[in-house]
Order: sequence, then C-alpha cells, then structure tokens
Amino acid sequence: MAAKAGGSSEDEALSDINVTPLVDVVLVLLIVFMITVPAMVASSPVDVKVPQTTAIAPEIAEGETLPLTIFVKKDEGLTKVFLGEQAVTLDSFTAYLQSLSNIDKEASVRIAADEGLPYGDVVSVMDSLSSVGIHKLSLETKHVE
Repeated sequence: MAAKAGGSSEDEALSDINVTPLVDVVLVLLIVFMITVPAMVASSPVDVKVPQTTAIAPEIAEGETLPLTIFVKKDEGLTKVFLGEQAVTLDSFTAYLQSLSNIDKEASVRIAADEGLPYGDVVSVMDSLSSVGIHKLSLETKHVE
C-alpha cells in the first residue's frame, strides 16, 4: 500500500497532536508544587532551630511507625516542652507524662531541642522520659554538607 502525499481522505488517522495545552498544564502544576512543597515542609507545629551535623539521619524501614517527636525550646524565659500542640513547662513535664495513660513505652521518641538550649534542660527531658519507662530516644539534628 502506498502512502498518499498531499491530499487527505477520511480513512487517514490524524497525525498532528497539539501539545501546547499539555505543556501549559504541566507548567501550571510545576508552579503549584514549587509553591506548596516548601510550605508543607516548614509546617512543623513548633519552630525549633536544631543543631547541625554532618551525619545522615537513618531512613525509616517499611512497616516501622514514625517516632513521637517532642520539641524543647525557650519560650518567654522558661524552657517549655511541646508534646504535639500541648506545651508543658520543664518542671511539670514528668508529672504530665505520668498522667498520660495511653503512652506506649516501646515507642521511639525523637527530641528536637533548640541549639542554644542548655544541655541540662535536654537531659532533664530525657530523664523524665526514662522515668516513665521510655528508653528509645534520639536527638534530632539538621544535616549540612
């Protein structure tokens, strides 16, 4: 069968595809993702400036649950511990942990503390967690090259 050059018949398939609308949609999606991803990444409930390290954080294995994150920072001159959205002073953190009945003692806990926070305050949080039976602790840092 020979191809016909020039004319068109009703049996021929349309071979010209207009890709301009596709490119427009892809560019709009790219812009949307470029705007929303930084906002989602920076949306932690408490703004904590963690210390920097060159070590790479281990990846979470498949099937492993995400660890509970505790934020520790100075707020209005007091060291406050944030468990989710709940803020507790450092002095009352142990009593607050003991009042929680649904705490999983086998869960791993990440502690994100301000880099300018005194070392003793971070150790106090770790001691409070240990006193209620939570021993799987890790300190969160920011990786730099």
